[in-house]
Amino acid sequence: MRTARWAAVLLFAWLGCLAAAADNYPSRPIRLIVTFPPGGSTDVLARAIQPYLERQLGQPIVIENRSGAGGVTGTEAVARSAPDGYTIGIGGAGALAVNLSLKEKMPYDPFTELAPISGLIKTPFILAAAPNFEPNAVRDVIALAKRQPGVIAIGHGGNGTGMHLTAQLFNHMAGIDTTLVPYRGTGPATQDLLAGHIPLAITDPPTAASLIQSSQIKALAVTTRQRFEAMPGLPTMEKVGLINLTYGRWLYAT
Repeated sequence: MRTARWAAVLLFAWLGCLAAAADNYPSRPIRLIVTFPPGGSTDVLARAIQPYLERQLGQPIVIENRSGAGGVTGTEAVARSAPDGYTIGIGGAGALAVNLSLKEKMPYDPFTELAPISGLIKTPFILAAAPNFEPNAVRDVIALAKRQPGVIAIGHGGNGTGMHLTAQLFNHMAGIDTTLVPYRGTGPATQDLLAGHIPLAITDPPTAASLIQSSQIKALAVTTRQRFEAMPGLPTMEKVGLINLTYGRWLYAT
């Protein structure tokens, strides 16, 4: 919640600049487009900062989930909206940077069609396992994957996202071949992990913390360089031998 308050302060500071430029701003509800489905970290952040912004601005903040294509679908909706300060998007680096190098053509130009507001939060990724998946440590997962190449599946939040790149890095650094399964966001991937439909997933603390704490899914490692303060008992990827697998997720407002 402390992180949510700081994120709300950053957004409010920018919106305050608009208010200074236009005496009657805001005079109607503001649309907040979340570029991933409900239940994931992007959605969790948006709903956490929503009441702070509404109190400060005196107008409703209407959250709209527009998921798909690793955040590109929702970001395109922001780019196509009127540039009047009444449509804001929250999403990750995938739709603003990573996909530029993966796709031959993007449906928008993030440099000319979007106005950056602020970075909001950074969160690490977690390699998590379904409760019915036998390996309980990363080394055991790697050993099993080497014995059964292409058999183990890892769910992630969509092609071109940070979760996707983390899964690819895990395969590359561990020298294994797992099947990567794209979802529309970390929320759906984590729910399928909980149900046992996939054995592994790349998730993050806002999405999975309560499930990990209640032992409904198993956290195997985190992608921070040092121990993650919120989960001090969770080993880092470097600790289990995957040096420099220290990727994280940035969420931005545009």
